[in-house]
Amino acid sequence: MSPRIAAELQHWLNACRERLSAAPASPRLPLCVGEHVIGSVHPDLWARLGAHWPTEGDASEALALLANHLRTGGLAGVWRNEQVAVRNASGVELAAVERGVVRVLGISAKPAREFR
Repeated sequence: MSPRIAAELQHWLNACRERLSAAPASPRLPLCVGEHVIGSVHPDLWARLGAHWPTEGDASEALALLANHLRTGGLAGVWRNEQVAVRNASGVELAAVERGVVRVLGISAKPAREFR
């Protein structure tokens, strides 16, 4: 690889790392299952969808309901029909959710191969 291309790639990589470590453009609200924070949502999104977040019941069902509202509203990412584990900060699996909504819900999801 030429030094010029290597320098351009390094510059691009550094810019990507900066964006990844940057704070959100606007504050986000915590998305919780019981006392566990599992993600975060933009306040405007929560104003639209918070009524669809039940305070009781099965977390996977609640996330599926929320995911479907996001999909119907055109707010979900690419719908993959792939469930990923939702874990708390200690790594305990609390629920599952469609991969297409993890970004908008601020949920950290690891590739499925890490859960096998």
